[in-house]
Amino acid sequence: MKRYLLPTILILSSANVFAEPAPVQPVAPKPFGLESITTEQQAKIEEIQIKLSSELSKEQDPKAAQGIEKQFEMLIKASSFDEVKAATLIKQAHAKQLKAQLAQLKAQHDVYNVLTAEQKTTLEKRQQEQLKQLKARQQASQ
Repeated sequence: MKRYLLPTILILSSANVFAEPAPVQPVAPKPFGLESITTEQQAKIEEIQIKLSSELSKEQDPKAAQGIEKQFEMLIKASSFDEVKAATLIKQAHAKQLKAQLAQLKAQHDVYNVLTAEQKTTLEKRQQEQLKQLKARQQASQ
């Protein structure tokens, strides 16, 4: 018994030596790549994003989407095509899409107005750089 006590203690205590340090948690990047955003601005931006996601989740009712898909399917499988009903369904789908796009644009507008003038110019410069990079990639792929 005594013979195994010392090696057991040494083995158990050596586990700490071989253990790896905890991995460093990644830090979320600042919005728009702007490092000068204050915590107050960050809070306002997060509030806007939460509001947008709640608005979009209200609009996206899975049961309603399934109902519209079933109606489209019924139109396709019907013996005669009803253009009026098809146009109505398409208009409903476009109306939902329009509401979602309007909500996203309003949120982007609100976030942009949270920024200071200096941050806006920095953002515009970065967006121009991104557009140049995108165009360069598109030309390289052609």
